[in-house]
Amino acid sequence: MLLHHSKFVFLFRRHFWKLILVVTVILLGVLLTSSLKRDELPPRHKLAKYNMDVSEKDPTEVYLDIGGGTIQMGRLQKENFTFVEEEDPSFVMTSTTCREEPWNKVHSDRIPSPELHNYWIKNNTSRKDYLYHTTPSPLAAFVHPEHIAVTLTAENQFGKKVYCRYFDCKRREIPHVFESAVFPESTVYCGRRVGAKYISITETKYDTPETPVPIVNRISNGPQHYFTVCMSTLYGDEPKFIQIVDFIEYHKLQGATFFHIYIRNVSAYDRMLLDDYVRTGEIEDCHMRNVNFAKWTSLLDIDERIEMKKDWKIVDFLDTITNPNVVNLQFKVQWVLKDSLSPARYENDNQFFDNLVFRKFHNTSKVQNWLQPKTIIRPESIAAMTIHSPAALYKGLNKIYVSDIIGVTRHYRNVEGGALTNNNKRVYEISDELTENSGSDDFLDPDADKFLECPIDSWNAVETEKVPFGSFDVIQKWKKQRVNKFRPTVLNVLLFDKYLMVLIDTKQMSGRHVVCRYFDCLRREIPSQFESKIYPESVVYCPRRIGVHYISITGNILEKPTKPIAIENASLTTDNYTNINKSGEQLETQINI
Repeated sequence: MLLHHSKFVFLFRRHFWKLILVVTVILLGVLLTSSLKRDELPPRHKLAKYNMDVSEKDPTEVYLDIGGGTIQMGRLQKENFTFVEEEDPSFVMTSTTCREEPWNKVHSDRIPSPELHNYWIKNNTSRKDYLYHTTPSPLAAFVHPEHIAVTLTAENQFGKKVYCRYFDCKRREIPHVFESAVFPESTVYCGRRVGAKYISITETKYDTPETPVPIVNRISNGPQHYFTVCMSTLYGDEPKFIQIVDFIEYHKLQGATFFHIYIRNVSAYDRMLLDDYVRTGEIEDCHMRNVNFAKWTSLLDIDERIEMKKDWKIVDFLDTITNPNVVNLQFKVQWVLKDSLSPARYENDNQFFDNLVFRKFHNTSKVQNWLQPKTIIRPESIAAMTIHSPAALYKGLNKIYVSDIIGVTRHYRNVEGGALTNNNKRVYEISDELTENSGSDDFLDPDADKFLECPIDSWNAVETEKVPFGSFDVIQKWKKQRVNKFRPTVLNVLLFDKYLMVLIDTKQMSGRHVVCRYFDCLRREIPSQFESKIYPESVVYCPRRIGVHYISITGNILEKPTKPIAIENASLTTDNYTNINKSGEQLETQINI
C-alpha cells in the first residue's frame, strides 16, 4: 500500500505542469465557446419602417447601424418611441467642424476712414511711446460690420506696419493675411474674414503669432447700454476695496449699467471683491472699446466722481442732449483733499460707512477752469483718445465745455501717501494758500485743445512795450541776485490803458529785477516775457500783451512761476463785452450747455 502511494506521488510530481496546461486549455475552450455563443445574434426580423432589426424574443431589443457600417444592439423605449428620419441640420457637425454664425460670414478689406488714419499717423496723433511691450501683443478684439478693432498691450508701436492673422474656432489659421498699421496708439484695424473666431497681430507675414484672442461680436441694431463707465488702471499700494465699492455703487446710482476696469496691481482682498462684481455681470476688463456697445461712456480714475447739480443723475443730463454733434462732454475738476488712506479690510458696517469716500472727505478746492478735465464721450464718433479728451474725431464737435452749474468732476487726491504722492500735493497749489513748490506747468491743462482759440476781448487786444519808471535802474545790491530763486506770490493784477500793475507780497525788495510772465485763458504761457523791476515796494509794472488773461512774476525767465492770477480790468476806455480774434474779426457765438 505504501509503495502504491509513493508511486502515485512520483507520477503526480512528474506530470504536474502537464496537468496544469491541460486544465488551462480546457478552461480557455469553455470561455471561448461562451463568448461565441454570447456574440451570436438571436433570431430577429427586419423592421423596414425604422431601418433596423428587432429581436424575435424581445421586441424592445433592436440592432442598427450606428454609422460607418458598425452594427450595435440598442433598446427601444417601451412607449412613445419617436424615430428620427434625418439629423437636425444645426447638429450636423464633427470634432473638426467650425460653426459660422450669420454675423461671421463676411469678407472685407475695408477699415474706417483710411485716409484720415494715414493723416493722423503722419501727425503723430495719439502717439505715446510707453515701453510696456516690444511686440504687438493682442489684448482684445471687437468685430464691427466691416472691420475688426484689435487692441494691444504695447504702447510703443504707433504707426508701424503690422499684419492681421485670422484663426477659426479650432485656432487653425485662415490663410488670408491683412496688412494694416497701428492707429490709434495700441489699436489695429483689420479687415474681416469668413469664419474668423480668433485673431492675432504680427510684425511680418511670417512671424509666429502670439496666442490669438477671441473676437467679440459688436454687431447689433444699436448699443446694448445707454451709459457705461471705464475705470483706468488700478495700481499702487493703497487698499482700494472701499473705493471700488464707492465708485461702482455711486455710478450705478447715476445710471451706469456696465463697468470696464483695468487691473495691474491690486491686493488679493481687492481682487476678491472685484471677482464678486464680475460674478454678478457688472464688470469686465476693457480697453475703452465701447463702440456699438454703449451710447455714452465716461472715462474716470477710481478717485474721480462726476457730480451733477440740480438733483440730476448723469443719465438725466444725457437725456437732454439731442444734438448729434455733441460727442465729447468735458467736466471741470474740483479737487477734494483726501488726507488719510482707506482701510485694508472690512471690519464692520460702521467702519465701512464711515470710510466711504463721498461721506468722509469734503475739503474741496475751487472749481478749476479746464485743469485736467474728465469726459463723457460718444464712442463711435471718436477716432483716438487721450486720458482727458479725444485726440481725433470721425465726426462731431471736438469738445463741449459743460458749465459747473450743471456738473463737475470731484477728484479725491491723496495728500498723505498713495502712488502719486508728489503729484497729489498739487491740490494745495490751487487752493487759497500756495505751497513753496507751485509752478506754471502745474496749472496747465496738459491736453488743452490745440485748436481752441481763447476769446480775445477788446480789453486784452492791445500790446505795449513801455511801463512807468522804465528808466529807473535796478538798484546795485539786487544786480548780483538776478539769477537767484525768487517767486513772489501775486496778490492782484490791474489792467490800465498802457500797462499792467501787479501787486506782490514782498517787503524791502524795491529795485529788484523780475520777469513778467503771461498766460492765456487756458493758462498756457504766452512766450513774450518782459524784464521789469519792483518799484515802488510790492509793485511790478508790466507792458500789455494780446490775449493775456493771467499773469505771474518770477526772478528770472527760467524759474517756474507761482499760480497765475486773473487780470482785473481797471481801464476806463475798454470793456468786457466784444469778442474779437487776433485778426480783428468777431468770433462766432460759443456753444454753452
